[in-house]
Amino acid sequence: MSARAHLTLLGFKQRFFPFFRQARVGPVPAKGTPLSLTLALALAATAAVSTANTAHSDATHPEAVAVEPESKAALPSKLHLNNNSFSLVGLGVRQVTMLNFSVYVVGLYADAKAIAGIKGSPQWIKGYSPEALMTGSDNAFYMKDFVRRPGTELTLLIQPVRATTGTHLRQGFTRFLNARVVKDIKDGVFESEQAKKDAEEAVGTLEAKFPVGPIPKNARLYFTKTANNELRVQYNDRELALIKSEWLSQRFFEGYLAHEKPISDKFRKNVALAFEKLIHDQ
Repeated sequence: MSARAHLTLLGFKQRFFPFFRQARVGPVPAKGTPLSLTLALALAATAAVSTANTAHSDATHPEAVAVEPESKAALPSKLHLNNNSFSLVGLGVRQVTMLNFSVYVVGLYADAKAIAGIKGSPQWIKGYSPEALMTGSDNAFYMKDFVRRPGTELTLLIQPVRATTGTHLRQGFTRFLNARVVKDIKDGVFESEQAKKDAEEAVGTLEAKFPVGPIPKNARLYFTKTANNELRVQYNDRELALIKSEWLSQRFFEGYLAHEKPISDKFRKNVALAFEKLIHDQ
């Protein structure tokens, strides 16, 4: 072995062998072990420690998940956002109608107060049926009662099942919200011209604050209707906007639950059945 190679090996041993003795993974290479084999042993030992630590972490803090059957995407059963805890109510996949390929999976989460509200409601216990929500035969009572119940918080988690862009997702959101503005004008929902203008400006704010660049597969977008009827928008761990609009915070959720021009019937059906289970489970 050349003098230079010997010094390299000596430095490597001084740096890494104390770690091997402490971690006790694999034998210390014998004197005279070739440098290439020494390097291989070091890398293997480091990988073994890394794998063991990861496995221990997963076993200690497992994340309970629900898997959407078509996309195979997994969503957490519990969320902890902005000092509140949410439980998964239902989930489903959004698909492009003509091509029938999956775009993203969406999960509906509710805080404890929202869930307790419907579980303790005589009207829900006696009158609710999944068919009512799916067909709108209840004149959207249950959808509105759940979404608009005072003081409750709800979250929609949207997770792409393939790489996409913020522009593409944003267009879908603003399209159904602008259509809802038109419907509410037709139905006389807005009490004044200012109320209509406020709704339009809220949609514009969401559009302006939304990311436009690439959004990778399995990224997470959170839309939360706060207890103060604001819409909080978060991208992974970053808050994008807190829009103070009762109209927007409610209509965003109702867009996913309404029977008219459904965004995802699979999502609506799963949620409709989950409501029934929630009511009767004690």
